[in-house]
Amino acid sequence: MITRYRIVKSVLLVAAATALWAADGAATPPAAADDPRGRSAPATLDHLVWMAGRWAERTPAGGAIETWSRPDSVSMLGMCRIDAAGRPPIYELMVIEQRADGPVMLIRHFGPGLRSLHDEPNALRLMRCGADEAVFEEQTEGKTVTITYHREGADRLTVVLDKQSDGKRSESRFRFQRVRGE
Repeated sequence: MITRYRIVKSVLLVAAATALWAADGAATPPAAADDPRGRSAPATLDHLVWMAGRWAERTPAGGAIETWSRPDSVSMLGMCRIDAAGRPPIYELMVIEQRADGPVMLIRHFGPGLRSLHDEPNALRLMRCGADEAVFEEQTEGKTVTITYHREGADRLTVVLDKQSDGKRSESRFRFQRVRGE
């Protein structure tokens, strides 16, 4: 009886999420999380727990440090500092919010003096989610921004920022190592 109750409850939750997505008129369905049994369910913040931690990349030209909190029921908080030799640092404040139609990453960039570099934050929907990969995307007029997080083992995280605008494409790649013991 309890098993049957859980199955009915799961089906109703998926149906409600699908109805909300359809009623919202979203261009794409919510991201699905990979299930080892071959089934898919709408992704939640719990599917992104592997991103949590402190990550660093150091190169001769500079480096970056990115930190993510563990998810709670409504959000994950992230921050990043990007240093390039001879240039002022760029700071990012990031939050991944759990919404009815799935997680959304909000990013705001700041320069020296914590001066905001944009009027509004970027809002990227979680498009795909797996055990070691998450793909976020934002589409605006003539512009697409995609951020892919890919974990390689327990201690490596690659982040790829892909921007496409007016037929031109640029890509930035960050290869982070987990920072332990700080």
